[in-house]
Amino acid sequence: MMTPKQKQALFIVWALTLLVWLPLTRHYFFGTTYFFSSAYGLRDSWSSAYYLLLVLAWSVILSIPKFRTEKNIFGAACSFLTLGLLLQTYAGLSPEGSFLLLLAGFALLFGLVNGKAFVSEQATSKAPLQMRYSTLPAWVSVIFLATPWLWKFLSGQDFFHHSMRGLQDIVVAAPLLGIMGYWAVLLSFPAKRTFNTSSGAAASLLAIAVFFQADPEFFYAGLLFLPVWQVLMNAESIQKDNKLRTAFFARKVKKIYVPPTTIDSELASYYQAVSQKIDSYVASNFPSGQDKKLQGQAYVSIPIKEDGAIYVKGEGIKLETSSGNHELDLAALSIARRSGPFPGFSKSKSTGRATEVRVIFYRLGFEDKLLPQEAQLASCV
Repeated sequence: MMTPKQKQALFIVWALTLLVWLPLTRHYFFGTTYFFSSAYGLRDSWSSAYYLLLVLAWSVILSIPKFRTEKNIFGAACSFLTLGLLLQTYAGLSPEGSFLLLLAGFALLFGLVNGKAFVSEQATSKAPLQMRYSTLPAWVSVIFLATPWLWKFLSGQDFFHHSMRGLQDIVVAAPLLGIMGYWAVLLSFPAKRTFNTSSGAAASLLAIAVFFQADPEFFYAGLLFLPVWQVLMNAESIQKDNKLRTAFFARKVKKIYVPPTTIDSELASYYQAVSQKIDSYVASNFPSGQDKKLQGQAYVSIPIKEDGAIYVKGEGIKLETSSGNHELDLAALSIARRSGPFPGFSKSKSTGRATEVRVIFYRLGFEDKLLPQEAQLASCV
C-alpha cells in the first residue's frame, strides 16, 4: 500500500507527463496549436521525442511498486531538473516551459526531504558506496565533457571525434561541466558517497545523454555516456555483486591439526620447530628460580598460516584444556601469542588451491618456570 508521500511523487510524475505530452498529442491528432504557448517547442515529435520518452519512462518506473524507491524518486527529480536546465539553456524553450520540469524536480525533492515514506530504506539509501563505483565514473564523465574543449585549447585543432566538436566552445560545454562537476565533487566526499547521490548523478548524466541524442550534431556523443550512466545507476547492485563474487571466489581454508603424537614426519618436524620457538621465548622471558611460582599445565591450540603468522580469523589461539588456574591460563594464551611469528612451511599437495593452516596443539607446563611477571603478562591478554 502506498504512503501519502509515495502517492504525491506518483501524482507529480504523471502530471508532468500529461503536461509535456499534450502539445505533441494535440498537434498530431487535431492539427491545432496548444493553448499553452510556452510549450510550443514540445509539439515537434522529431526534436522532443527523446525528452518526452524520458519523462514517460520515469512515470512508468515509479508506477511499479518494486521500483518506487527513494533512490529512483531522487533520480527522477535530478533528471527533471537537469533536463529543464538543458532545455532552457540550449534548446531555447521558454522559461515557462522549462519551469514545468524544474517545478516537478523540486517538488519530488521536497517530498523526499520532508517525508517519512521511506524510513525502511534510509539505512540502504545512505549506506556508504565505494569510490570506484561512484566517484570515478562521475569524474570520467567530466573528463569526456571537458576533453573537446581542452583539445581545441591546447592544440588549436578540431577535436578528432566530429560528434563532440560542439563541446569545443567553452560556452556550450560550461553548463554541462557544471552539472557533472557538481556531482563529481559531491561524490568525492565519503560522507556524501551514497546510493542516492550516485542515483542522482546517474539521472543527470542520463538527461545529458538524452539531450545529446535529440541533437543530430551530438547524437553519437550521447552513446559514449551510456556505459558511465549504467555504472552510476547500478552502483548499488554492482557493489553487492562484487562482494558476493569476492566471497564466492575467496580461497578456502584447510586446517591440518597437529597433535604432539603425530606420526607424519613432516608435521612432526614442524611441531618440533614451533615447540622450540615457544620454549625459547619462555626461557628468555621467564628464567627459573624466581620467588613466585605457578604450578600446572595448560593445553592451547595455535593456528599458523603458511608464512608463520598466527591465523587470527575464527577463534585464533584457543585454550583447549584449562590448568585450573585462571591466571595461569591467561599467561599460557599470552605466551603462545607472543612467541610468534613461527617458522613458515610449504603447504601439502593435498591442500590444492586452498590456504593451509596448521593447528598446533601444545602443552605449556609451568612446574618450574613461572615468575612474578606472569601476573603482568596475563593482564596484557
